[in-house]
Formats: sequence, C-alpha cells, structure tokens
Amino acid sequence: MEDLTTRLSRLHRPRLLVDAAREGQALYDRNRDLSMLLGRVPGHGAAVMQLFDMEAAQETARRGRRGYRVRRHVAILTALVAEHSALRSAHDRHDLGHDLKVVP
Repeated sequence: MEDLTTRLSRLHRPRLLVDAAREGQALYDRNRDLSMLLGRVPGHGAAVMQLFDMEAAQETARRGRRGYRVRRHVAILTALVAEHSALRSAHDRHDLGHDLKVVP
C-alpha cells in the first residue's frame, strides 16, 4: 500500500482547483471544516483517509458532470492538503523516522 504522500502526489487535478485549495489553507479551520465535511473531527490520519475517499467521489462527479459541486471539491481538497500537512508535522515532532515530503 502506498504511503499518503505518494497517494497525494498522484492526484492530478486542474490547476484552478489546486490553486483554490492552496489559497483556502489560509482560512482552514480544522474544527469547523472537518465537522462540516465529516460530521466529526477525527485524528489527522483518519481524516486524511476519509478525505481521500471523498475527493475521489468528487473527481468522479466532476468528470461525469453529474452532482458536481466545485465549492465542495475545493473544500475537500483544502482539508486534505491541510490535514496531510498536519499529519506530517505530527510525525516530524514525534521523530518516527518517516521522511514525508510536502507535495506541491
């Protein structure tokens, strides 16, 4: 099973979505946004896994143009990148020997 950083780096999304998600990180509020998206605020690892699944569903909807909401997709991507970053920081603080890299 590939690690989360590799999985994130393999996401290829339109530049506009990626840019919007990056900009959205400045306004990201973990408690508010995860509660809205997931209905609760799980740990970073669980959040990342759930957000990957949700993002995949949004990407399928985007490509099929059925039931797609760009605002929701951007919110999910923003949360995914922010939670991945937080998870990486937590690993770094605990010195678990993982050499995760930030994916642009």
